[in-house]
Amino acid sequence: MSTLTCPTRKLISQDLTFASKEQRIYFTQSYAPQVYDNHYFLHAYLLDNGKLCHQGYIYFYLNLEQHSSHFIGAYVDPKYRGTGLCSLLIACWLKNFMENDFTTFATNKRQRKPFLLYQLKQFAFEIADPLKYEDNPNTIYLCQKAADLTKYLYFKNAGQAQTFAHGKIMQNDNYQILENLTPDIKVLDQILLSEPLYLQDEEASYTRSLKIWQKHLK
Repeated sequence: MSTLTCPTRKLISQDLTFASKEQRIYFTQSYAPQVYDNHYFLHAYLLDNGKLCHQGYIYFYLNLEQHSSHFIGAYVDPKYRGTGLCSLLIACWLKNFMENDFTTFATNKRQRKPFLLYQLKQFAFEIADPLKYEDNPNTIYLCQKAADLTKYLYFKNAGQAQTFAHGKIMQNDNYQILENLTPDIKVLDQILLSEPLYLQDEEASYTRSLKIWQKHLK
C-alpha cells in the first residue's frame, strides 16, 4: 500500500536550491476538488529575500487505489522558461510517487504542448506504438537551431499547423512553425498530440529523476 496521503497543501522538500536560492515545492490538491476529482498540483516557489515567488506548476491525476498517476499539463512563468524548472517538477512528480509505490504513469489522452511531450519522453515516456509516427499524417517534428531557444515545429498536416498557429500556446510561448526542413535545422524528436504517452522504463525514469533532484540539493 502507498504511504502517501493527499493533504490540501504539503511541502515536498526544504533541501532544494534553484538559481542559488532556496527552492520549495508544494504538493497541493485541486482548488475545486468537487469539480476536479483526484486532480493535484506540484507548485514551485523560490524563497527570495524572505518572500515566496511563484515560478510555475505541473498538474496530474492520482488514483491511490490503483497506484497510478496521469500527467495533465504544466505552466511555467515566462521568466523561468528554458531554465530546467519543468524538468525538476516532472522529476519531483516521478521520484516521489515511485517512492510511494506508484507503478503506472501516463499522460491524459490529449496534450496541447508539443515540447512538453518532448520533456516527458526524456523520462522514458512513449506512445504505445512508436511506428505510428512514420504513418500518421498528424506527426509533428520537434526541431531546433544552434544557440536558439525558439521551439520550432514542422507539421506533416498543414491544417493542423494552421490550427496550432492560431492557438493560445503559439501566442503565449516561443513556438515557430517551419514551412520545410533545411540543413541548419536539427530534428529532435517526433510527437503526436492525439496519442497518450506511457512510462516504458521505470528504472531509467527514476534514475533520471533522482539525478535531477540531487542536482538541486543544497
